[in-house]
Amino acid sequence: MSFYQSQNQYGRGFSNEEKLRSEVLQKVLYGLIAAAFISVAITYIPIPVIFYFLAIGLEFVIVIAGWFASNESTLEKLYYAFVATTAVVLGFTLTVFLSFPGGMQMVATAFSSTGLIVGGMYYYTSVYKPDTSGMRKILLPALLILFVVSIVSFFVAFSNTMYLLFSIGGAILFSLYLYYDLGRLMNDQYRSPARMAWMIYWDILLIFKFILQALFFNSRR
Repeated sequence: MSFYQSQNQYGRGFSNEEKLRSEVLQKVLYGLIAAAFISVAITYIPIPVIFYFLAIGLEFVIVIAGWFASNESTLEKLYYAFVATTAVVLGFTLTVFLSFPGGMQMVATAFSSTGLIVGGMYYYTSVYKPDTSGMRKILLPALLILFVVSIVSFFVAFSNTMYLLFSIGGAILFSLYLYYDLGRLMNDQYRSPARMAWMIYWDILLIFKFILQALFFNSRR
């Protein structure tokens, strides 16, 4: 079925499906490289905190715009705008973490752990091409639970152990989301390369953030 979806959407046959897959992965790679450069630059160049809050606000606006956008060119522009705003937020986050004792080690550990997860899942899904479409029934409720708990955490002070468990749960959930999205990619179960790249980039970013949070709260126990 994915073959006919791809053919109907792009007017191309099976010979171009790998090209589309490569296009998605290329967008993800460019997004990650851009995010790395921007976030690292922010840790060295002082930027007013107001930009942090503006970036968070823009993230929400871009996500909403991306939800309703259907044109591929528009989606691609929104994707790179999302990369830029998330990179700004990540840069401020890294600045905070690096100010703590052992912060550099936590960032390095989170980076290497994320790399291992992403590399392992990419290898497995590219070789075995698992059908992950059924995972959506489990992932969506889990995401809603995580969202509700995160909202509650703003109003209720959890212990460091609770925050640690929450962070580990978030890292596991978005690792599963990455597996789900890579499975869809390898089986050509998508319609928009830009939207697919957006989802994979977001999965990777959130895995990194939750691992970093978990390391931080573990150090405070």
